[in-house]
Amino acid sequence: MYSLYYHSSDTSTFNPGDQPLLCKGWKEDLEERWRNTFASETNNVTVTFHNPQATKIKDDVAVLTGYEVATYTNPTTKEQTVNHNRVTRVVKKVNGEWLIVHDHVTTFTVK
Repeated sequence: MYSLYYHSSDTSTFNPGDQPLLCKGWKEDLEERWRNTFASETNNVTVTFHNPQATKIKDDVAVLTGYEVATYTNPTTKEQTVNHNRVTRVVKKVNGEWLIVHDHVTTFTVK
């Protein structure tokens, strides 16, 4: 997923546990957080996206909604943590490629 983000100072995100709530700027915050979460040797992550809905706002802007299941597996202990997330993403067409410019994730509990 790392490559799906627009690596720009205009990229922003709202994610559970982030302080401050709005994180803005790829280099300033997002790259480090993504590397720590998804590229860490201690985390093996699988993300699946469900019920995707896309609404085109302009020729080069769209909103994606759905939910994702992120499963983190510790390679040493094989212990798994599963997060269920409601997701809203704003994507923009940059040089012919759709990239995420804003990401809003809310974690919820499945009963």
